[in-house]
Amino acid sequence: MQSLSRKAKEVINYDALLPVVIKSIYYSREGFQSGYFLSTIDHDIMDFEGKLAWPSKSNSFLELQNRSGRPMFAAMSGLARLAAASIRHAEEPAVLHAFLESLLNFSQILTAQWKMNGLSEIPMSEEANLVDEDSLKATIPVVWQILKSILFASTLILQELMSRVAESPTLCDSENGPMISSKVLHVLRGFYFITSRLGPNAFSSYNFVYFAAIDILSTYPLQAERVIKEIAPKEAGSIPKKLPDRILDLFFLNTVEHFASTVSQVVNEDLVIPSTSPYLTPGLEPSLHSHFESAHSVMLSIISAPLSADLGSRILPFYIESAFEAFPTSLSARQFRLAFGTIIRECSPPQPISKLQPHLTDVILEILCERAARASTVPLPNLVDEGAVGLSEKDVCILALIDGLPSMQVNAMERWLEPTAELLDTVENPGSKLRIRERFWDILSSELDVERAEVAVKWWTMGGREKVLFGKEKPEGIEGVRSML
Repeated sequence: MQSLSRKAKEVINYDALLPVVIKSIYYSREGFQSGYFLSTIDHDIMDFEGKLAWPSKSNSFLELQNRSGRPMFAAMSGLARLAAASIRHAEEPAVLHAFLESLLNFSQILTAQWKMNGLSEIPMSEEANLVDEDSLKATIPVVWQILKSILFASTLILQELMSRVAESPTLCDSENGPMISSKVLHVLRGFYFITSRLGPNAFSSYNFVYFAAIDILSTYPLQAERVIKEIAPKEAGSIPKKLPDRILDLFFLNTVEHFASTVSQVVNEDLVIPSTSPYLTPGLEPSLHSHFESAHSVMLSIISAPLSADLGSRILPFYIESAFEAFPTSLSARQFRLAFGTIIRECSPPQPISKLQPHLTDVILEILCERAARASTVPLPNLVDEGAVGLSEKDVCILALIDGLPSMQVNAMERWLEPTAELLDTVENPGSKLRIRERFWDILSSELDVERAEVAVKWWTMGGREKVLFGKEKPEGIEGVRSML
């Protein structure tokens, strides 16, 4: 069998086979037909009792049903594997570039056809309220199944491409590497209206393709900047009215987060921040919650970027104010703690921002302590992150302070151990106090380096233990603290 396989490889011209397979999959009438089947749906969409309806007896739906039952659709995964095998054995880089151009063209057409479809304006979170029940159960699942087939087949093929790029010095050189990675990101952007519905972490193959392209492109700053400019929102500073354009903005936010430390400060200041700022506003509609959290991640990435240290120090006051304003109504406890942990780390030596503003860490910690002192003690409602269930706004602020201890300069950590213990003592809820105390102990016992651990041990043995475990008054017993004794 192995000898037959080797002979087959010698006989088959994979450079010639790849274009034929790709054309069959994406452009033939038996395949995905350039995505033009999407535009026909809109002719049959109607209003039924105030809701969008796509009847199961409509011509467009019957045609889709017929299409999904054709032999080529049934064999689509096999065709995708054949395309992947052709990529694996293709000899000419030009053939791979031609394949990417073809796939990029298809993804752009598919996106354009989707925008012409009334279904594209319905957020998944609102489908139950805006779409009639028959469409939700009978027709809409069919079109999404076809779209998922497109995404899965394309990802399978791209996975083989990026694997080969990673293994080949020729394909990963300064000419081919950034060019291929740029095109792959543009293809994934075109498919993002499908990916965002499934969730980008829904399958590992997608993550491999996405992050491999980002990793390669990150080593070429000029090419990375070009891609960022190409995928940036057309009108920076405003939120698009149409849902498909908002989905493209989400792809931009999620992607630019990984390039903030690669691109120049000028690009971050003139392009990235203006495109991100509209999504930092608290109280956005529920369908924009992912944009909101991604925008916060982008800002933290810029603050953490060594090449943008000056910009980071200038936007910090704005960002801190924005984070405080958004928490806890819009910003989750997890994101709030992550934000301040990152800020404290980036404002402490040896990070570049600390050289520009040496006293910024203490200022931020003072603000955080002041917020904790006057924050609500009522448990936060409807929290997205399960780890914060039962905690109050005050509790989360104290935890954010504790999370920052390992990143502080040694003398700064030494100064803030005492105020942290005093804040802990002001927590009245026994359950919350125990959870915060345990987090404090975890930091002191296992998350400090040698130098900081020496300071922590000294403070712990010279009165810190009593302040953390008992506070101002010593009760006869406290459950959950034996392991700390």
